[in-house]
Amino acid sequence: TSELLQHVCREMSLRFLISAVVVLSLSVAESPDWDALGWLPIPGSREVLWECISKPRSHAAGCEHVRMERVHDVVECVGVLTLTDAGDTINFQDEICQVQRCRHSPSDRSSQPLQRSNVLFTTLYGPMRAWSLFCEPIQAVPLRGEYSQSGVDVGKQEDYWTTSTKMKHDMRSFFYEQGSANWTALELGSYRGYTTRALSDVFALVIAADASKSFLRFNRAHNADRHNIVFEYLHSRIDGLHRLSENFVQVVMIDAEHDYDSVYRDTVLVLRTFRNSLKFLIFDDYGTDEGVRKVVSHFTEKDQLIIVGGVGIPPPWHYHDKLVSSWEGVICKVVQQSDAEQQDNDAPMHHQSYSWLVDSWEAEDALIFQDDGMCVTSRGPGSWRRDKQHDHAVWLEWPSHKPRAFGGPDKPQETQSWFLQFDSEWEKFAAARLDDPLETAAGVSHNVLQAMVRRLYVSISHEFCNSANECALRDLK
Repeated sequence: TSELLQHVCREMSLRFLISAVVVLSLSVAESPDWDALGWLPIPGSREVLWECISKPRSHAAGCEHVRMERVHDVVECVGVLTLTDAGDTINFQDEICQVQRCRHSPSDRSSQPLQRSNVLFTTLYGPMRAWSLFCEPIQAVPLRGEYSQSGVDVGKQEDYWTTSTKMKHDMRSFFYEQGSANWTALELGSYRGYTTRALSDVFALVIAADASKSFLRFNRAHNADRHNIVFEYLHSRIDGLHRLSENFVQVVMIDAEHDYDSVYRDTVLVLRTFRNSLKFLIFDDYGTDEGVRKVVSHFTEKDQLIIVGGVGIPPPWHYHDKLVSSWEGVICKVVQQSDAEQQDNDAPMHHQSYSWLVDSWEAEDALIFQDDGMCVTSRGPGSWRRDKQHDHAVWLEWPSHKPRAFGGPDKPQETQSWFLQFDSEWEKFAAARLDDPLETAAGVSHNVLQAMVRRLYVSISHEFCNSANECALRDLK
């Protein structure tokens, strides 16, 4: 018993010491959010655990089990791995840390090169994030040569909202080699046209889309000498891409809003709209925006996209005094256009919040549709059901008004039936009352309202400057 107690104490002391070293070594002054990065350093070693971005959805690494511990975060999970000489791979999710061995023997570390094929994936452990010595970082896009451009690009030094000069160069060279001379490219979020100009060098046609008329006017003036650019005033989240659906688009650059929900919606939309022609997607701000990285990971796990490689500034680099540990952008190959995440049949308004609008943009009420047919509303409990004859339509049964305690009139509530016809993305609807069709209303998801507010913010804060850099200096004054 005494020997066992001493062994336990030594093990706990060692574990505490290593965990402390891990935390201290990773908690440098400019340390990023390690859980959000694609790589993790191993303290006391030059080796790095790279996240397995090729892991299928709802899978985990499925190599030989070595150790299982409960930890606070992924940094402590790395500390657990350092306790195990044979460990080379970790699975982590919700404080559960599993160490695995994917090499055939501990000696393989020095005698054999690391290869991604050494890592197997399984559903046995459920959905977990996996990091391994055998998973590889994103490499640069393969370039056999360089496209010779004329003129000088505008890069991040002049305007930090645009892509870097290197990213413009990489995109030109890559797509020129792919035979893009007869292709059409769509740029969602064309800003002031600096990247639009680079794309117009190698594509037959570029569709520059932006939600700001001011930016589009600047874009048109900047590219006045180009005759293969058309300009579209639209907000993909609000207007959709219906007006562009008859075009054969081979490449789409997604560079509008960068939160996860917006990037996800844009990706689903372009995969669906251009499923018969789409070949590649470009994601800007992959390194600086976690929402972009999560979307790319989501679609690669679903085997709908394959990361071809990184473009622009390679990691590590700094942006606004922060360490960035991923590529500025990535190019992905579309592998399953026809299987883009269709949401028509599973009522994706579940758990979304909608504002109920009558005669103005001031929300009268709020609704949340639940998947059990119930509807949580500001008037009280309600219920809903799908309409059998119309796509994207539901029937809503709910109280006629708010109760008095919530600001409603002093009269009994009645149950009303309303018919709601949604748009194709289930983000907006028109409503009419069953027993009085002249009584109408409209609804919009809170996500769309937030997107509109962000659009107004950009209009107010950036459209009256000549660059994002100038706007930042103005805000400091």
